[in-house]
Amino acid sequence: MKISTTLGKIITVEKPTQPKEMPKGAIISPMHGMVLSVNAKQGDHVKELDTVAVIEAMKMQNEIKATHSGTVKKVHIFDGDVVMTGDILMVVD
Repeated sequence: MKISTTLGKIITVEKPTQPKEMPKGAIISPMHGMVLSVNAKQGDHVKELDTVAVIEAMKMQNEIKATHSGTVKKVHIFDGDVVMTGDILMVVD
């Protein structure tokens, strides 16, 4: 994916793709919406019910909570991404 910076420079960023199978420990999107913030990055330790992302849907901000404790193995989203119901947001193991 190519992104234009504020100074007009074009940079290439590799966007993670959705895996074909649901990995163990996946946190999935419960709704269609736009990712406002990703609050955990790869390597972070999260506890059950920590807010790991915020998704805006129908002008409401929805906090996405970790379903279990563990270490974030992979993040599949960036701020500003549009996600669909069932998309994998991140994997916590």
